[in-house]
Amino acid sequence: MAIRVLQTIGLPLAAVVLLSCMTQPQSPAQTEVPQLQIIPIPKDQVPKLSLFSKLVLNPPKGSTFGVLKFGALCIHQRDLTWEQGPQVLDQEDIRTAFNQVFQKANYPVAGNVDNLFEDVSGAELILAGLVKELHADICNKLTLGFVGPREALPVADLSLKVNWQVFSRVDDKVVYEVATNGKYSGPGNLREGVIGAFANATEKLLADRRFYDLVVQKKGMIPHNKVPSSG
Repeated sequence: MAIRVLQTIGLPLAAVVLLSCMTQPQSPAQTEVPQLQIIPIPKDQVPKLSLFSKLVLNPPKGSTFGVLKFGALCIHQRDLTWEQGPQVLDQEDIRTAFNQVFQKANYPVAGNVDNLFEDVSGAELILAGLVKELHADICNKLTLGFVGPREALPVADLSLKVNWQVFSRVDDKVVYEVATNGKYSGPGNLREGVIGAFANATEKLLADRRFYDLVVQKKGMIPHNKVPSSG
């Protein structure tokens, strides 16, 4: 089981993971956002309010999604395989990472995790992400002292691909889909690596001109070619 694997390597992801049994709907063709700079919203614009729903991890069952290493030289210990079905991440850390990226670029968001009674009914756009491509290189690296090893500190090198869906409450349907890559490299375990890479993928979303146009357009209007075609 994937959760058992994560617990074995000291990554407390199970406490914040909910299992999802929902089937994946057929989706329009997707393209990947090029590596561009975030498009901030000017202060004189009145953009639509967005709400983050969830991030679903769903690599192919039985696939190897990473490696676990150990020691001062990060020697390969074993492979990490995905043995469980979809896992839904909608916990505080994921939503906070999303909100911070959006707010930094002046994109208004609903769903303050510190306000349990916040009214989010005004959010016109609801965003969710699906991750089918995930690669994690986790090293429980030993720090060395004068008399020998001190402690193992996890270091993560992680990449993922988020397939975004944007649902419009006005139109009552998904109005836009796009894919972005995210990367994280630094201290932390698998959970922290996923959060960091997701935040980076969210920044790439805000570099997409079509998503920007969707957020700043007049309410109730959907841009032409709302779903990018792979052709």
